[in-house]
Amino acid sequence: MFLSLLCFSATISIQRAFIGVYLNNSTAGHSQKKQGQQLLHYALAWSLFIALVCFIPQEAHAGPRGHKAELKTITIGYVNIPPYAYSKNGKPAGVINDLTQQIMERLPYKYTLKQYPVKRLFQLLKTGKVHVWLRGSTPTIADPGSHRGELSILQAKVTIYSSAPFTAPPWQDITGPVIYVQGYTYQGLRRKLEETRPDITFIGSPTHLSGFKMLQAGRAKYMLNYALPAGEAIRKLAMTNIHSVHISDVPVNFYVSKKAPNAKFLLQELETAYLALPAQASGE
Repeated sequence: MFLSLLCFSATISIQRAFIGVYLNNSTAGHSQKKQGQQLLHYALAWSLFIALVCFIPQEAHAGPRGHKAELKTITIGYVNIPPYAYSKNGKPAGVINDLTQQIMERLPYKYTLKQYPVKRLFQLLKTGKVHVWLRGSTPTIADPGSHRGELSILQAKVTIYSSAPFTAPPWQDITGPVIYVQGYTYQGLRRKLEETRPDITFIGSPTHLSGFKMLQAGRAKYMLNYALPAGEAIRKLAMTNIHSVHISDVPVNFYVSKKAPNAKFLLQELETAYLALPAQASGE
């Protein structure tokens, strides 16, 4: 803004100076009039040059800021994966949504958080109707319609639970049925085991809590789950004789639609805002 005013003042000053010379020469002889006309042309040329130097580069360097006016409201999608992300009394809740809101409060955008079914959210992100999704990075899911952030905002810990101690590395020790929560792929681990371990079968449970009730009742010796929801279920059921082995981590990253205005800059802003949080989350 200051540069624009400075350039504008310089342009006006040059024009006044040259026009003043032109008017002084307007009552003079033919050669002096001709010289005055040339000076006036020079003034116009200099004014155009200053405008090009001062104003056009300023717009070019405004780059990312120029898109902020276009993206008045950022639409952020999430799916129902409690306790990470879900809706409570019609409002976004869960670790991921809480963290997302903390990050967005540090950015100069209005935003809205909306829950969608998984397949629909992938499609909306691809078309640009949803701009941002903070989700687990699963290698089995291709997502060419978005830019993936470099920072892992959270780490979801894939863990195997048992009512008996493990006597060997988990997958050598396990046979028979394994409980899992329906809708979770555990970064493709469940599918991989189904394809490579015919001696392992899976029993689906609708919730984390019901899955541990099944484990408690002896429906299976093992349960595959994420550490955060598993910990909540174990506490609610007051389970004491429970053993666990950490299998792997699922990084949770920002995904920004390639259709979003200035998508890469928006992704950079999101990650910068996350790094600026007083205490960065380390979800399990």
